[in-house]
Amino acid sequence: MQFAWFEQKLQNKKGAVDAALSIGKQVCLSLGEDDAVAVPQVTVGGTPFAIDSSIPQFNAVLGIGGAVLGSGEREALLATQALFTAPAGGAIIAGIPKLEIDVAGLSGLELGECVASLPVQTGCDPILFLGVGHRKAGMSRWDLIDDQLTPIRGFKTFDMEMTGIAERLAEGDELALLVYGFHAQYPVTWSRDILVPALNLSGQVLLPLLQDGGVTAILPSS
Repeated sequence: MQFAWFEQKLQNKKGAVDAALSIGKQVCLSLGEDDAVAVPQVTVGGTPFAIDSSIPQFNAVLGIGGAVLGSGEREALLATQALFTAPAGGAIIAGIPKLEIDVAGLSGLELGECVASLPVQTGCDPILFLGVGHRKAGMSRWDLIDDQLTPIRGFKTFDMEMTGIAERLAEGDELALLVYGFHAQYPVTWSRDILVPALNLSGQVLLPLLQDGGVTAILPSS
């Protein structure tokens, strides 16, 4: 009896929300305080952007140093790769980005030199943390959207989903792929592999930039 009463309360609340927003079975995605959109379905992947692989990415101890560098230094080292600038009228990124990337050693011999018998593997155990960054127009600082990171480990090809994000972009705002060899969200899980100080990262990242028709309603939460 008590469960039936609780279930009815939930149904009443759901009905009230649906009536207020008039979105039916569509998905409501929060972009920020007092800002949301309704979409027919959550976008997975999206617009592809190639990764510049001309400079190796830091790993292990060098990755800690790379994580604390300023914006200019990180961009010069391709640890921050600007991908997209919002046009007039702005843009919305909302959904699940995807990674289609290859992590390779600098010499091509790393896996053959792997020493797995030690307490910490050496020569074959790189770790990177990747996220989508947002820089407001006219600013130098990049912010990690929704504080979401996706860790990857090892020398191999990754075809995987990142963590879902949602953000509204004003005209001139930028999006970037942020690459870390160390991040404070993972204080004890960075690579200890001193034989792999850096690595090559190539491929592409697919961003869920919502185009015309992808957004069916703008929903202020108030």
